[in-house]
Amino acid sequence: MKLNNKKGLARLKFPAGNLGGFTLIELLVVIAIIGILSTLAVVSLGSARLKARDAKRLSDIRSLQSALEIFNTDNPTVGYPAVPGTTCSTTAGNIESCCLDDAAGAGWKASACTTPLITVPADPGVPGNVYTYTVTTVSGVNTAYAINFPLESPTSPMKKFNCLTPAGMTGDTTGADGNGSCTD
Repeated sequence: MKLNNKKGLARLKFPAGNLGGFTLIELLVVIAIIGILSTLAVVSLGSARLKARDAKRLSDIRSLQSALEIFNTDNPTVGYPAVPGTTCSTTAGNIESCCLDDAAGAGWKASACTTPLITVPADPGVPGNVYTYTVTTVSGVNTAYAINFPLESPTSPMKKFNCLTPAGMTGDTTGADGNGSCTD
């Protein structure tokens, strides 16, 4: 290889027979390595998406817990809101897309909340996953609630199905049936 300086331009000259390119084997090896790295990136990205949706679900549930506690504090004669029946969904107890109205203990509504504490968001990723709400009533006052909610990528102590109560969040209490019931 020689440096040629004609007319002030620097050029590299390669010896005859050596074109300075890559062999077919070298190109195939590089393409294979790029393919393997891109596969690993796609696989790890899928896992990150599951975890991100679960983080969103847990954030939504914590916000819902705060709204329920505010409702309970503001409406001591009612306690926690009653089960919405089929107000928000065709499935009794399904609170997705319901708003929690704090006006005079109104409770769950499908829309048109006067004093909304929260509108329960739909599940961020899986159609059919629902947040199911139940209450415990003592002497006409709703003294406790339970919300069943699923996770896609459970990590300890959370499980595939989980329960939120005034005491906090727990995984499926027995884990035996896997149905996510707070009352196993």
